[in-house]
Amino acid sequence: MENTPNYVFKKPEPHENYNVSHQNDNMDLIDEALTPSADPDEAPTGLGPGKLYQWIGWITNRIKAITGKSNWWDAPSKTMEQLKNDHMTHKTEEMPHRFVDGGTTYTYGWRVENGDLQFIYEEV
Repeated sequence: MENTPNYVFKKPEPHENYNVSHQNDNMDLIDEALTPSADPDEAPTGLGPGKLYQWIGWITNRIKAITGKSNWWDAPSKTMEQLKNDHMTHKTEEMPHRFVDGGTTYTYGWRVENGDLQFIYEEV
């Protein structure tokens, strides 16, 4: 009897009789393979090939890397949509930044006037 290369399923030869225990063993292997645990510490090293449990681990690892959270299931501080909106607002504001000097708060930014880049600020 041969086995499959990835999940080691039993493959009876054409001349062998059907064996229920072999089929049950294969079903147990399928059941185990389709209910993997995620390993968020397993970083992908390439495009595969990988087993299902490895791919789930790689995906959870990348989710952690993108969100910056210690757990892949924790919601990010901001969604991608919120970040996009923040960025668009930032780009449209003339003075989107703030700083404090001697207890006085200022807003500042940059503008181009007559082809020259200018630093602009004002007291808030």
